Amino acid sequence: MAQPIAQTSPSAAKALVTAVTVSDVSPTETRLLVIFNQPAPPISIIANNGETAIVAFTGSALAPTVVAPAGRHGALLAMAFAQSDSILTLTLRGAGPLRVTTMPLSGSVVAVSVVGAAEIRPPEAPLPAAPHVDLQPGSVFEVVPLIYADVSEIVGLLTTGPGVKPNDSFSPQEPAFGSAGMSGAYGGGGIPTSALTGVGGFTGAGA
Repeated sequence: MAQPIAQTSPSAAKALVTAVTVSDVSPTETRLLVIFNQPAPPISIIANNGETAIVAFTGSALAPTVVAPAGRHGALLAMAFAQSDSILTLTLRGAGPLRVTTMPLSGSVVAVSVVGAAEIRPPEAPLPAAPHVDLQPGSVFEVVPLIYADVSEIVGLLTTGPGVKPNDSFSPQEPAFGSAGMSGAYGGGGIPTSALTGVGGFTGAGA
C-alpha cells in the first residue's frame, strides 16, 4: 500500500516576519526593525528616492498575527506588507521623496532606515580656484632685499629715472603735553618761570 505523502505548509520553509517595530531615532530619520524567526532572507530595494519606496524580502512571509505599524513617523506616512509568491514586500509611503537603506543588525533582525530625501543635503561644491596668471614673455621676476624697507626705496627700485632717496630721516618733536620741554616749560603754551617771580613768595630757582 502506498504511503501518504506528508503535506507541509507553504510558509514552513519561509522566513517568517514575527515582529515589526518603528521608532524615530532623530528628527529626520525613522527606523524599522523587521524581526524574523530564522536568519534573515536576501533583501533588495526595488524602489527608492521617491514618494513610494519598496523593500523586498525573498523567500519570506508575514506571520498571521503581525500587522504593519500604523501612524505617521517623521517623513514616513504609512507602510504596508504584501505577499507575491515567495516574495514579501514592504511598501513605504512618504510626504515627499524617501531615501531607504537596509542593514542587518543580527542574524534575524534587519534595520530599515527611512530618511526624507529633502533632508539630505548634497555635498557642497568646492569654491573655484583663482585663475593662475602666468608671466608674459619678456617679464622679469626678481627678489630684491631692502635696506630701509620704506615706500621711497621701493619706488626707487621700480623707476628707471633718477634715484629716489630713502625716507630714513627722523626729527624728534617735543610732546605737546605731559612732559617738560627742552626749554624747561611744559608744552601747550606753558607759563615762563620768570612770570612767577614775586607771586605768592615764589622767587624762582635761585630763591
